Amino acid sequence: MDILRFRARDLKPYGEYVQPSGLVEGEIYFAVHFLDDQMLVPELDPVVFIGRNLELGDSGRYFQDAASYMGGIRYGNSGEHADDGETRIHVIEENAPFVFDFERALDVLLRCSLKRQGK
Repeated sequence: MDILRFRARDLKPYGEYVQPSGLVEGEIYFAVHFLDDQMLVPELDPVVFIGRNLELGDSGRYFQDAASYMGGIRYGNSGEHADDGETRIHVIEENAPFVFDFERALDVLLRCSLKRQGK
């Protein structure tokens, strides 16, 4: 078995979210949340950006869970959306930080790993 070496990287003390203006419809992003106040138990949630203001009278960015999206379910098609129990839709205020690209989500997890090791 070959051992892989992960290239060293500098980690900023804060998360670098994707700017709302940089979101691309149909692209996968990653929401990272922590289940505890000490930020030692992370939860990584892959989501797909599906657009803005998809419902009449709203203002927000819409994200769908990546599993249902990759399974072919699309928000608004044939009534398939958040109430089917399998598809999760997140509606986020336009300027609220929410998602990372893969590399920046990995940075958050690496910082968590170091914190868990007491560093």
